[in-house]
Amino acid sequence: MRSFIKFIIYTTIGITLGLGSTWYVLDEGISLDAVSVGAWTVRTQAGQPIADPYTSAYVARIGHIPLNIEEAIYFFTSIDDEGVPLDLACTYMLTGPGLRSAWWSLSAHLPDGSVIDNPAQRFSFTQATLLFDEDQTFRLTVSPQAQPGNWLPTAGSGPFVLVLRLHGPAADYVRAPETTPVPGIERESCP
Repeated sequence: MRSFIKFIIYTTIGITLGLGSTWYVLDEGISLDAVSVGAWTVRTQAGQPIADPYTSAYVARIGHIPLNIEEAIYFFTSIDDEGVPLDLACTYMLTGPGLRSAWWSLSAHLPDGSVIDNPAQRFSFTQATLLFDEDQTFRLTVSPQAQPGNWLPTAGSGPFVLVLRLHGPAADYVRAPETTPVPGIERESCP
């Protein structure tokens, strides 16, 4: 009888730990194939049939249907270059070079993936809508207050996610996503 009770206790603990750790991995978006590039993260297998089970489950959970990495690379970040979580109430400066791809965009989203409702009704910038400096670099301000130049508005307070999408990326970005010159993210001010 004692061994049966021990079996039930250990089985319950095992199931609880297994389900709890799986929930944590899916909730936090932890992936076995994640590659970090500065503050940004890319899931190299997200659109592949060979994706690890955690990546597949995470993609299914958020409802995002990614393309194969040869077709598109998606970089995500919820932190700035100092590792501090992004906050909708703060102002950030993103700086970087133009990227080699057929089309690319930068956008800000709430953690659930929805766009951030804002009075300007501006939700993203593309290489066609960004103003570039003479040296072909760009500066993009992400802020709840209107800013001159490239301004991506936010509203409210709390966490948010920046998404960089490269469609038709250069072959060297596909071979080694960690070499992609992603934008830097500097916090300029925070109330």
